[in-house]
Amino acid sequence: MHDWAYLDTGFEGFLVVPQTVAATFGSPDVVSVWGLGDGSETQGADYLGEVEILGSAQTIPAEVTCLGEEWILGLGVLNHFHIIFDHGQSVEIRP
Repeated sequence: MHDWAYLDTGFEGFLVVPQTVAATFGSPDVVSVWGLGDGSETQGADYLGEVEILGSAQTIPAEVTCLGEEWILGLGVLNHFHIIFDHGQSVEIRP
């Protein structure tokens, strides 16, 4: 569905997708409350699904949250892989 996302090692969840994507998912499985960096709270529509990293045969059961405007992968997905950040120049993801 989307071929890139920010990798956020400080986010313990699975995947956040833009709020505009919610319309294509239908009714959420859960509505969750999220604490934001500025101390405010907002709601996100959560869906139970799967995440597949392109080039990997692995599919990860995940909670996908529609919130904000960015695609963000969290530790719920990243912990399934060996990830190398090379001095801000590249990112390598291995199974």
